[in-house]
Amino acid sequence: MVVNRKGKILSVSNSSPGSKHDKKLHDETKLIHGKNVKPISDLGYFGATGITMPIKKPKLKELTIEDKKFNKKLSKQRIIVEHTIGKMKIFQILSQRYRNDLTNHSLVFKNVAGLHNLMYA
Repeated sequence: MVVNRKGKILSVSNSSPGSKHDKKLHDETKLIHGKNVKPISDLGYFGATGITMPIKKPKLKELTIEDKKFNKKLSKQRIIVEHTIGKMKIFQILSQRYRNDLTNHSLVFKNVAGLHNLMYA
């Protein structure tokens, strides 16, 4: 999902069956960001280019104060996405097994995203 600063869902990728790593799904969808958009994510997208992520703690070392401040600032922005995902779970499409035809899952998910935008954003 692509979410703006106010929690409005701007884009939803097509659904994929089974468990698939976030970065692999990102690479397959080839999502194009606008010129003025600076995408942020969690470490699930580690290795993807053009995405701002938290700084990982080096092995056997500690993060610097600047790195901790950066991670805290980034997490304050990312919490909006996490809250949006949590609100989507009210509709149960993200938290329950989808038992209908999988070809319709993307359409159902996008409709639920639209309902979310009407209710919350």
